[in-house]
Amino acid sequence: MGWVRVPVDELEKLSESDLGKALQAAGAEFTQLSPATAEPVLCDSPESLERESARLFREASIALPSGQAAPARQERSAEQFVRDAAVVAYVLREARGNCECCMKPAPFTKPNGLPYLEVHHVKRLASGGSDKISNAIAVCPNCHRELHLGANSDDIAYSLYTKVGRLVRE
Repeated sequence: MGWVRVPVDELEKLSESDLGKALQAAGAEFTQLSPATAEPVLCDSPESLERESARLFREASIALPSGQAAPARQERSAEQFVRDAAVVAYVLREARGNCECCMKPAPFTKPNGLPYLEVHHVKRLASGGSDKISNAIAVCPNCHRELHLGANSDDIAYSLYTKVGRLVRE
């Protein structure tokens, strides 16, 4: 019989059967037991991916995910708003390469030489907001995500009306 090297956090999860198999395989040498792996938790929408990953994040221990070597693809159709390029250009020019939310410079320059900022509608188009300069700001990707997903997004959006003079509450 040989020795088995087991990570301390795996001791309580180790079954006698697994230990026996590892010892037999080891012979006169050491063997290393692999941590438990989890089957994939497949999600077919951004909402379910967010929900499931948050649930798994909160669990006391997470088994090592086995992942997917070749994830499946799904075709989707979606509605998009027809936007005014002149509004986008005006808002980006007014921002002068700085995020109008955090006031920091754009995180990088695009291949076309323009600073990378995203145009965000303070009152979302899906909520009936207009595609006008009075409802649009240039933001960095971090602020854009926070405006859509952050716990304080309403407070941040409210503060934008005092930061950016062209904004008019809708």
